[in-house]
Amino acid sequence: MRWVICRRNGASATILKPELLDKLRDRLREPPPDGGLWSSRKVANWMAGELGLASVAPQRGWEALKAIGFSIQTPRPKNPKSATPEEAAAFKKSSRTPSPRKRRNIPASQSGLRHRRASHRPEADHAPRVAPVGECPIAHGHHRFDWLYVTGFASPATGETFWYLSNGVSKPLFEALLETFAREAEAGLGRIILLVLDNAGWLGAAGLKIPDGLRLVYLPPYSPELQPAETLWVLVDEPIFNKHIATIEDLEEKIANQCITLAENPEQIQTRTGFHWWPKRIVPN
Repeated sequence: MRWVICRRNGASATILKPELLDKLRDRLREPPPDGGLWSSRKVANWMAGELGLASVAPQRGWEALKAIGFSIQTPRPKNPKSATPEEAAAFKKSSRTPSPRKRRNIPASQSGLRHRRASHRPEADHAPRVAPVGECPIAHGHHRFDWLYVTGFASPATGETFWYLSNGVSKPLFEALLETFAREAEAGLGRIILLVLDNAGWLGAAGLKIPDGLRLVYLPPYSPELQPAETLWVLVDEPIFNKHIATIEDLEEKIANQCITLAENPEQIQTRTGFHWWPKRIVPN
């Protein structure tokens, strides 16, 4: 298999003509074609279309954004509705007692297909976005929480992915997910899948029924740089960046549609997860 680390298309900063930058200012007033947030890569793709080029390097997109006075900024949260006096009083009362800090599980690397959990809030995700210098973007959000969990299995070698949504996490649920994943991925004597996990409590091997064809490997904590799948969550979250999601049902629909889109684009998954140091093939003992 031939691995391409990067590719240069020959485009240079000389393509940043005044007329192109003027068009870009107008185009940035509307969302990109996918409805998400503008990024250097999306600006570069737009520039390629305007110039009739096969592609433009993402760096040119970032240079174009800087040329028209844009920078990466974090949105300022703003509640779309004012709280009632009762809600304000309840908030003040609860805020006097500091909440205990929750331990955060740091993901580790995985071999073969990978697994990770993510949770989302039915409100704005205040992800950084490009905006004119001196103008802080505003993201509307309602500060009440409800949770949706996404479980993803992805193969850097093939870009194959499997996505599952749930309203919680537990060992029985994880056991059911493993069974479903093994069946859909056709794991068995003809296909052995190495699945490397972190050490979250509900992922532990004790008392866990492991389907035929799966081999679980647990890595030490605090190794996020070894987790290619961690790069996928920004793609999963893209439809809800800086947007207020009114209900958990709306959130589930948006995330489910995005997971379907990602499952149909293995090349994009390979680009995100195919680190240069990742083995091209793993042969189990």
